[in-house]
Amino acid sequence: MKSKEIREEFLRFFESKGHLRLGSASLIPDDPTVLLTIAGMVPFKRYFLGETPPARRITTAQKCVRTPDIERVGYTRRHLTFFEMLGNFSFGDYFKREAISWSWEFLTGILKLPKERLWITVYKDDEETISIWEKEIGIPVDRIVRMGEEDNFWAMGPVGPCGPCSEVIFDLGPEFGCGKPDCRIGCDCDRYLEVWNLVFTEFNREESGELSPLPRKNIDTGMGLERASFVVQGVGSVFETDLFQPIIEYLEEITDKRYKEDKEITYNFNVIADHSRAITFLIGDGVIPSNEGRGYVLRRILRRAVRYGVKLGLNSSFLYKVVPLVIFLMKDAYPELEKEEELIVNIVKREEENFLSTLQRGLDRLEDIISKEGYVSGEEAFRLYDTYGFPLELTVEIAREKDVAVDTEGFNQMMEESRERARASRKKVFLTATREDLITNFTGYSTLEGEGEVIYLTKEDNPVEELNIGEQGELVTDITPFYAESGGQLADRGVIISDNARINVIDVQKRGNAIYHKVEVIEGKISLGDRVYLKVDRDRRNALARAHTGTHLLHSVLRKNLGEVVKQAGSLVDTDLLRFDFVYFEEITPDIRNSLEHEINRYITEDLPVKVEELPLEEAIKSGAIALFGEKYGENVRVISIDLISRELCGGTHVKRTGEIGVFIIKDIYSIGTGTKRVEALVGEKALEFIQEERSMIEEIAHILKSNTGEIIPSIKKREEELDSLRKYIQKTEELLAGLLAERLVGDRITLDGIDIVGSLLGDFSVEFLRTIGDKVKEHLPNSVILLGTRDGERLKLVLMVSKELVKRGLKAGELIKEVSKLFNGSGGGREELAQGGGKLITSFDNGIKRLKEIIEEKLRG
Repeated sequence: MKSKEIREEFLRFFESKGHLRLGSASLIPDDPTVLLTIAGMVPFKRYFLGETPPARRITTAQKCVRTPDIERVGYTRRHLTFFEMLGNFSFGDYFKREAISWSWEFLTGILKLPKERLWITVYKDDEETISIWEKEIGIPVDRIVRMGEEDNFWAMGPVGPCGPCSEVIFDLGPEFGCGKPDCRIGCDCDRYLEVWNLVFTEFNREESGELSPLPRKNIDTGMGLERASFVVQGVGSVFETDLFQPIIEYLEEITDKRYKEDKEITYNFNVIADHSRAITFLIGDGVIPSNEGRGYVLRRILRRAVRYGVKLGLNSSFLYKVVPLVIFLMKDAYPELEKEEELIVNIVKREEENFLSTLQRGLDRLEDIISKEGYVSGEEAFRLYDTYGFPLELTVEIAREKDVAVDTEGFNQMMEESRERARASRKKVFLTATREDLITNFTGYSTLEGEGEVIYLTKEDNPVEELNIGEQGELVTDITPFYAESGGQLADRGVIISDNARINVIDVQKRGNAIYHKVEVIEGKISLGDRVYLKVDRDRRNALARAHTGTHLLHSVLRKNLGEVVKQAGSLVDTDLLRFDFVYFEEITPDIRNSLEHEINRYITEDLPVKVEELPLEEAIKSGAIALFGEKYGENVRVISIDLISRELCGGTHVKRTGEIGVFIIKDIYSIGTGTKRVEALVGEKALEFIQEERSMIEEIAHILKSNTGEIIPSIKKREEELDSLRKYIQKTEELLAGLLAERLVGDRITLDGIDIVGSLLGDFSVEFLRTIGDKVKEHLPNSVILLGTRDGERLKLVLMVSKELVKRGLKAGELIKEVSKLFNGSGGGREELAQGGGKLITSFDNGIKRLKEIIEEKLRG
C-alpha cells in the first residue's frame, strides 16, 4: 500500500465513523505559545479548552515539524524533522472504548498489520484502558506493558487538562534491535516502533497537583504517516518508503553515489531527504530563513542539509533543485505547495548560496585564528559551529593538518550549555485557560469610551471575586472600546473607572470570544458585577491608527514599484512607528527608498479618504482585497480601502483620511534573512522628531568639523586623508620601536647549551606587536627561544617562539607554552615554532622565564 493510499484510507475510515475531515493547518500555529505546529492537536487547542469546534468528531492529516532530535535524524530508522500526523479527535463525544476499538480495526483490518507483532503500552494506573485492551480487543496480558507517568501520561502544561495515553507498538523484529539481553519495550533501539498514540484527556490538574475529572472528556490520537508506511511497506526504515525513495534516487543521480554504499553515505542521504521536505513545507507556509524564532529553525535545517551535501561532494547549490521533486511528490495532498514553488525555490537557492559563501568565510576565520592565536579555544570552535555552521570534526581536522590543538572539552561544554538553554526554552503545548461562556462586545471602531459590567476577574491566572489597590490581574467586561493586540497592531491603553476604583489598562488581549484587559488597580478595589466606565487613551489610539494606515500605504507602494512578488512576512504597528517585513530578493537602493518615500508622502498630502466595509470573505477576495498568508479570517471580514491605492482585509484601527498621517519617513531598510527585507518607518510626531534630531546631528557634526552643513562630506574626506598619513607614521614608529626593544632583549638574553633564551614582560602591546618583536630578535639570534608577555587588564597574554633549528632538537613552542602557562593558572597551544597562551599574573614574570629554562633543560636531558 502506498503512503498516499494510507493517508486517504485513514481519513476515509474516520469519515465513516462520523468524523469531519479537515485539511491540514499551517505549520505556523495560530498560537503565540508554540513556535511551530509540532503535533496534530495544536490547531485544536482552543477546542480542548472549551471553544465550540465545527464538529465534535474531527479527523486530519496534519503537517508537523519537530527539531529536538535533529541530530538523530538519518542515524535512526524513525526520526524525522518533518512528518505528517494522522489523527482523530473527539471533543466531548466518544472516549476510550471507541478510540481503542477503531485504532485496532484500522491497523489490523485496513492496514493488515499482523496482530502478533503489535504491543500495547498503557499508563500504570489506567485500569479501564487495560481492561478494554485485554477483555474487549483480546490483547494477551503479556503484551500489555504498564509504563510510568513520564512515558504514558500526557499534559498540556503544569496545570490544566491532562490524561493517560496508550501507545500501539510494532515489533520490527530482533534484526532491528540492539541485541542486548534486556531489550524490551522502552528500549531506545529501533526494534519497537511506536505507531499510534491515543491520548485520553480526562483530568484537570490543579495547582496542588490533585487530579479532578473533566466535565467534558476528549480524545486526541496521532499516527505518523511515515512510520505507518514503514511497517506497511515492509522496508528497512522510513527513508526506504515511497515518501523518500524518489528523493534519494535523485541524490544518487547527482552525486554518482549509491544509497547504502556505506553507513556515512546512507546517513547523508537520509538527512538531505528529510530536511528537503521540512524546508519546502516551512517556506511554503510562509517561514523565511532568519536568526530568530521559526526562521532560525528553518535556517538551521537548510544549512545542515547543505553541509551534508558538501560531504557528498555537492560543493555548489543543489538543494533548490530537490524542492520541485518534493512538491511533485506532495502536491496532491498539499496543492498549495505548487502555487508557491517559484518562491520556495528562490529562497532556498539564495540561502544555499549565502551559506556556501559563509562556509568559505568560516574557513578564512579558522585560518586567521590559527595564524594569530596558535591554537583554537573551545569558545572559538563553538563560534565557528554556531556562526558559520562548522562541525567540530571539520575544525579539528583542519587544525591537525597545521599541527594546532583544539580545545574540544571547552567546545563540548559550550555545546552542552547551548543544548540546556534550548531544552529549557523548548515550550510544551501549553494552554492559557479561556472561558467559552465569556463574550465581549467590541465597540472601539466607533467610540473610545463607554460603560460596561465586570463579568470576570483573575489574579495570577486564577479567578477571583475582586482586585484591590496595588494588585494586577485580568478583567473582562461585557462591552469594551479597547482594541486587543492583533494583526501586528499593539493594544490600546487607558483607564477603567468605577464608583470604588480607578484602574490603569496595561495591555489588552483577545482569547476566545472575550477581550481580556490586563490591569493594575490604582485606587480602591474592583469587584465582579461592578458597573465601570472604560476610556481609551485617545492620543495612543490616534498614533496607532496613523502607523497602521501608513503600513497599508507602504505595502501598496512596495507592490506597485517592486512588483507583486512582494509578500508581507510580518509587521508591527506601534505608536507613530511601524515595522514591515516582506519577501523580496533584489537590492533596494537609496534611490528606490527615496522614490517609495516620496510616493507615500504624495498620497498623504492628497488627503485621500480611507473607507471601511464589512463584506463576506469570498466577496472581499473577489473584489481584489489582499488577504495576508497565515491570517485566520471569519465568514465576514473588514476591508480597508484607501482610494484606488490600497485594498486589504484588516481588523485594525485607521485614520479617516491619509492627511492625518502627517508625514512618512523611512528610517531604515535592511535584510533580516535570505530574501527578506525589513522597513522601519515613522509617521506623525515621531517622524517630525526624527527629522529634527537628524538636523541637530548634522549641525553638531558640522560644528565638530568646523565647517558649515553644506561642506560636511569634503571635510570628512580631508580628515580621512590626514588619518591615513597618521596610520602610516604610527606603523613606521612601531617598526622602529620593535627594533629598539629587540636589541635590548638580545642584550639581556640567557644562554643555555648554545641556546639563547629571551624573555620579558613588556608594556601594553598587542599580541601581533609581540610577534613582530620576536621576529626581530630571531634575526639577531638564530638559535633562540623567546617568551614575551603583555597585560590586558587582569589577564596575562603570552607569545612563545622557537627557532626552526631548535625544533629539530625537540623544543616545540606548543608544548613549551602549555607548561609555562600552567604557572599562571592558564593554558596555551600552537605550532612548533609559534604558540600563544595566557593566564593571570599570580607570580612574577621572571618565574615564568625560570620555568621555561627548567623545561628546556629537562627536554635536552631527556
